[in-house]
Amino acid sequence: MKVHPQTLVGNSLMQPATEPISASLKRIYKLIILWAEKFTAGRNWILKVFLLCVAFSILFSGGVDLGLVARGGYQEGYFLKIEHPLYDMTKIYGEKFHEANINFRLTVPLLLHLTGIHGYWSLPFLTVAAICSVLITSCVAAYRITGDRICALFIALNVAATYVGSFGFIWYYDAIAISQLALAALPGVPWWGRGILVFTASFTDERAWAASSLLLVGNFCFSGPGRSLFDRLRNPNFLAVAGGMLFYILGRLLLMKYAGLSSPTTGNGPGKLVNVNFHYLHAAIWFALEGGWLFYGLAVGVLFVRRQFWSFASLVLVSLCFLGFALMIGDVLRSTIYIFPLLFLSLSLVSQNETLPILRCYSLLAFLISAMGGNYNVYLDKITWFQPLVIHWMQTALNVLYEWVYPLLPHTHT
Repeated sequence: MKVHPQTLVGNSLMQPATEPISASLKRIYKLIILWAEKFTAGRNWILKVFLLCVAFSILFSGGVDLGLVARGGYQEGYFLKIEHPLYDMTKIYGEKFHEANINFRLTVPLLLHLTGIHGYWSLPFLTVAAICSVLITSCVAAYRITGDRICALFIALNVAATYVGSFGFIWYYDAIAISQLALAALPGVPWWGRGILVFTASFTDERAWAASSLLLVGNFCFSGPGRSLFDRLRNPNFLAVAGGMLFYILGRLLLMKYAGLSSPTTGNGPGKLVNVNFHYLHAAIWFALEGGWLFYGLAVGVLFVRRQFWSFASLVLVSLCFLGFALMIGDVLRSTIYIFPLLFLSLSLVSQNETLPILRCYSLLAFLISAMGGNYNVYLDKITWFQPLVIHWMQTALNVLYEWVYPLLPHTHT
């Protein structure tokens, strides 16, 4: 009598063969793509994607900054700067105070000063609006780059699962500056708009000026195949970004000379990188893009395989230089996240060399990596978790249950 090999192992019977893991994953992937196609159908698909990203960010990723009220909101110096934008903050605050660093961060104070808005709600409101702008811009940029709504959905969700798309830390001007950089990197923005956005973002936070070098390299090296050096140099987008960066330097020098403004640099520099931030090197770099690093690795690989060594070296060098600059600052993750425009640049390079089905797979994978990675802040020699709202609710429920059950339990007194 013949016995089928799948029915016996030793002397014990086995269940019929189950579906292979690879087949299960393919089936799940097809279901996800089918859901994404239905979700992004219709005229208001960008609004739907945006609302989904906000919900995911708050519920399952970075939560909300519940400590803002407990901290008393933004520091008083921010509102003094709104009242008197050209006031030298170093006359009140010493070099060790954060407020002394905001002398040249003038875009937001000037905007609120000219509009007559001085309420304490204004800065948190602007920060939340900027985070929302980043999410919408990510969706639109991904769609314009790939031409695919499903890729745009997953890229936007990927951003929602990272620090940049989180509402877990509604403080400082970072989100406002990054939203301007994201708009400056958006395909289809006129060249003069890019220049203005780079200029205003730099005066929102000087780290945006350093991050603009990514846009500069992108518009120079990847402006089109077969273009001569002269054609690249006279590319309007390249000139606009370079002009915005140059005018920021000139504006800062004029403010130093005629308004007497200065900015302390004590505590920052190579010593901060070597002695402090090197301990947080991996976390500070990883949480800047999380799943977005997948596209960066693919983009670098594409350039290397295609033997575009000049573009390869330029992209890697400018990335390393920016990260080196960011790691010399105390608020390390608040600095490395300014590398955010690299996501769009990398996505553009990959999309030019991959088929749409593969690009969809990469986009979904980037989102899943970011979602599983969680959201943390590397800030002043410590790492803190941005607790998702679902986890916060769970913790609250467990605390209530503990307070109710613990007194009923028998206790041994010694």
